[in-house]
Amino acid sequence: MTEVITPGVTTDGNLLDHRSNNYLAAVHASKRDQIGVAFLDISTGEFLLAQGNEAYFSKLILHYRPAEVLIPKSQDSYFRQLFGQQMPVYHLEEWVFTDEYGRERLQDHFALPTLKGFGIDHQIQGQIAAGAILHYLASTENARLGHIRSISRIASDDYVAGSIHCPQSGTGTRTSTPGEKPASGHR
Repeated sequence: MTEVITPGVTTDGNLLDHRSNNYLAAVHASKRDQIGVAFLDISTGEFLLAQGNEAYFSKLILHYRPAEVLIPKSQDSYFRQLFGQQMPVYHLEEWVFTDEYGRERLQDHFALPTLKGFGIDHQIQGQIAAGAILHYLASTENARLGHIRSISRIASDDYVAGSIHCPQSGTGTRTSTPGEKPASGHR
């Protein structure tokens, strides 16, 4: 078996900056006002998702600064229009970015019949993005996923009118599942 190492999935301590998270992101835009994004730090298991309009999405990408971004092939020009060539992008097939497939990947991973307990049941675009991350990890033969035990919604209240409040500073909050330990290492 061969494990594929890309910027967003490396856990090698020699390649990571221990002062910050190493996020893998996935993005799905159905419309400019309905964009889903998910972030996973495979080394810590922190798994987050959000959805919103283009401005909110852009703030999240700039805040979390993912090492790699997964997008549908058809959305490359849209993503590049927003962010240029500065972020490493990996293209996935369109069928990976469907609501049914995304939801099924999440339900299978967490072994649950519904995502309601995570507070993400209405975050369809975010579920699509999060499901794409799980698909990508499976396709790169990255089998070390047991430590990813929850997924949290990034509450839009964390990002207020034009400025980003870093959850680490205590000025923002994020929704988490009951019993989840607070995340550390936010940028």
